Amino acid sequence: MSKKDKALRAFYEEMSESILQADDAELEEESRERGTSMDADADRMRQLLTSTFKAFQQRALVAARKKHEERTAKITAAVSTTDEPCRAPSAARCSHRETPASRADGDRPAS
Repeated sequence: MSKKDKALRAFYEEMSESILQADDAELEEESRERGTSMDADADRMRQLLTSTFKAFQQRALVAARKKHEERTAKITAAVSTTDEPCRAPSAARCSHRETPASRADGDRPAS
């Protein structure tokens, strides 16, 4: 767990403990002073914690998606900069799609 994650966990635990120790009347009074309802505050907090948890859980997915997009863009840029169009009858024989197996067989694209 990273230092930031530990700090967030400590914050949430402290916040939870503070809320649990607070008197209901005190919480209701604070809510009235702000002009909000306790139900609205609870819904807002629930949504905030849910979205934060979801974002935390999807960090690896977001990173993988970004890496995939970067690689796709790099491949697309490399293919689009080819000077000469592919004249091979099948995609397997294109020079930019040449595989180690096709090179080993001596199956080279026409120059």
